[in-house]
Amino acid sequence: MRYRWFGLMGWFLLAGALQAGEVDVAPAPRTTPPAPPLKVALDQVPAHQRELVRLVIDRAILSARGPSEAFHAKPEHFCWFLDHPDRAVIAWRRLGARCVSILPHGQKSFVWTDEHGSEVVWEAVVRTGNQRVWYADGKVKPGPLLPFIPVKAVVVLHYHQDAKEDGTPIITQQSSIYLHTDSKSAAVVTKMLGNSAQRMVESGLEQLQLFFSGPSWYIHRHPEQAEMILKE
Repeated sequence: MRYRWFGLMGWFLLAGALQAGEVDVAPAPRTTPPAPPLKVALDQVPAHQRELVRLVIDRAILSARGPSEAFHAKPEHFCWFLDHPDRAVIAWRRLGARCVSILPHGQKSFVWTDEHGSEVVWEAVVRTGNQRVWYADGKVKPGPLLPFIPVKAVVVLHYHQDAKEDGTPIITQQSSIYLHTDSKSAAVVTKMLGNSAQRMVESGLEQLQLFFSGPSWYIHRHPEQAEMILKE
């Protein structure tokens, strides 16, 4: 099984650049019909970042909502990966996947880079018991002969914790993205991708959700391997 994501959406490479061999991951999730992106409660965003987030949402050239997925996992594992994507990369690699590198960037931020000079930094601006909102800013070079494209993005992930009658934990998650770039770059994106851009964004959200849910689900199914996957 192979997971890919187009380099233009640089921030998504934390999820979409999974290029795995045969890895035992969660079965196909339940999905909902396409819908508008999830709303962001701006009053929960810290004041010094609120305007940045609002501008991306208001001026987004692309936006989408991912599928609603339910999977078995312990909430503490899932939330830990949400807050430590660099450790999720390590977990995937230990499961046999090839992933891009994600590194800590200060106390609350993370950075992704590639061989073309792309660099995207993101930070969780909202962290609650049922939501994460990330703000990302950077530049992406889709290929060696293509120009850098500045990108700003807001990604929101809602999740709900529940349990079956026998106590088995269930997590339901759904994500959305708002993507912004300048008008010149937007024209380049439109010319390059055409009508496929929306579907690519939706596919990226599916990969993003799998990036966080996959290791959590695997640990639940194979608890004897939890120490190997989670160890420093």
